[in-house]
Amino acid sequence: MFIPVAEVLKQLLRIIKRKKLFILSLIQTNALLSITAEDICKDCHKSFQEDNPFTDSKSKVSNATIMQVLKDLKRCNYTFTSVAEKNNISASTVINIFDQFVDMQPGHLPAVLSIDEFYLGDTFDDKFACVFINWETGRIIDIYPSRRKYKLYSYTQYMNKDEFSDVKYVSIDMNKTYKDYALHFFKKCTIMVDSFHVVKNINEALNNFRISIMAKYDTNSIEYYLLKHWYRLLLMHRGNIKDSKPRYNKKIGYTLNKSQILDLILAIDPALKAAYEWKEDYLDFNEDYTYETAPKRYDELYRNLVLLNINQFKNIITLLKNWRTEILNSFIMINGRRISNGPIESINGRIKMILKASLKCKNFQRLRNRIMYCINKDSLPTMKSLKISNKQPGKKRGKYKKSK
Repeated sequence: MFIPVAEVLKQLLRIIKRKKLFILSLIQTNALLSITAEDICKDCHKSFQEDNPFTDSKSKVSNATIMQVLKDLKRCNYTFTSVAEKNNISASTVINIFDQFVDMQPGHLPAVLSIDEFYLGDTFDDKFACVFINWETGRIIDIYPSRRKYKLYSYTQYMNKDEFSDVKYVSIDMNKTYKDYALHFFKKCTIMVDSFHVVKNINEALNNFRISIMAKYDTNSIEYYLLKHWYRLLLMHRGNIKDSKPRYNKKIGYTLNKSQILDLILAIDPALKAAYEWKEDYLDFNEDYTYETAPKRYDELYRNLVLLNINQFKNIITLLKNWRTEILNSFIMINGRRISNGPIESINGRIKMILKASLKCKNFQRLRNRIMYCINKDSLPTMKSLKISNKQPGKKRGKYKKSK
């Protein structure tokens, strides 16, 4: 004869309720008892364990705890340590659970592919990792630990070659490596440069020009004050500057609003005003024109910038000349939307959050799995433990004397 575990549980729960003791979780209590309690036959004196629905064989963590850990790890701002504290287990146990149940496989190549990079830091051999994203769904397809050309070519050898012809459009920043990569593997694709990066480069050139003008004035002058403290008005699209309520400015000496402050800045230098107006013309062009009407206006803007002959804009002139076809391709509409790297920039922000929470994780495979698991909404853990670990091999242990 033996006493079933279920009967022991019922009696224990009655005692707990009667004495009003605090318990963290009923399921965790059941799992603990099911692990430690053994059934012993009084006739043959052999011990055995009753079938346990709460834990796997030889496991010290309940299935409910594993599911909760995997659910918590979907949060970008949760660290392995914070998840461990929340579930009353060790951080190493959380890492082992993640390695055993999360193994993100590369996705299929989409019709519209976005390629970008994010900063890894000094922890890995390469400081930047390359990320591939499905532009239409915002889903990460894969992440490579380098953006170097020869390494990208090497990684791509493991892709399904039949899917290369499915890629119709590739959106990139102005990185020639990505352009050469796309032309080499996706023969039928149309390459386009994201308009966000073009505008970003123009604003950087305008800001550098502003700094060069500011250096000509005394630090106590009104011109220096305007160029130093109100420079953001130069970088904003004029249509986005709201008519704020006029306020008294102690440095200037009278009441004025943001639009009037901008006019004072532009009055400091005619060349600065001309550069600002060209920037505004380009922003209007970027928003209002279509793929059919853009080429003529693009060439006009290019000629006008050349005539300005501003040293800080020479790189922009070269950029507009060398990337003309790819910039104009960015005006192509897909399902009523212009193709851009906007989804990638949003994803990069969440990746930075994961990197910050990872505290310079040295294991790229684990980091890749965590990023794809967190950001891809449809990502799910495996239904069965993989019984693997992504632990990196450490240094060989030196000689030591055993204690007697």
